[in-house]
Amino acid sequence: MKTRKAEKQDIVLIQEIAKRSWEDTYKDLIPADIRQVYIEQAYSRQSLSVKINSSAAFFVAEEAGKVIGFAQLTRSENETDLAALYVDPKMLGFGAGTLLFETVVRELKQGEPLVVYLEKGNFRAERFYTKCGFAYKNEFKERLFGHVFHTVKMVFKRDGEGNTYV
Repeated sequence: MKTRKAEKQDIVLIQEIAKRSWEDTYKDLIPADIRQVYIEQAYSRQSLSVKINSSAAFFVAEEAGKVIGFAQLTRSENETDLAALYVDPKMLGFGAGTLLFETVVRELKQGEPLVVYLEKGNFRAERFYTKCGFAYKNEFKERLFGHVFHTVKMVFKRDGEGNTYV
């Protein structure tokens, strides 16, 4: 298994993974129509093309030459965000998520904190991020596509020696 920078020819596979992941992860948390609208907008060909070209980093994980997951890192004036980390549900538990996360961490500047936002009740993601060194920061509600999301913010930070702290 390896990671590499995402390329435009990966878009169709990224779309498929995003759709399967969202269905698997959010089926009991987010209504089907909201999931569909989000996927159509956030993972359209045009949107992914922009993300691949303009993100701080956008990686895919491959197993035997097949894309099985992806991760997106974004930076703004306020924070550095692990904007996406999804693995094909059939490939969960084989290390692709950890490998993608480690690849993203190598992109961080010394002492740069990383945040991730997840839907409250997404316990699998919460356990994964906690295991990776994230800690709970806060939670809030936000409305998107007419749905109220219950968002949890988690923060990860390393010092110059690679020690994790929040």
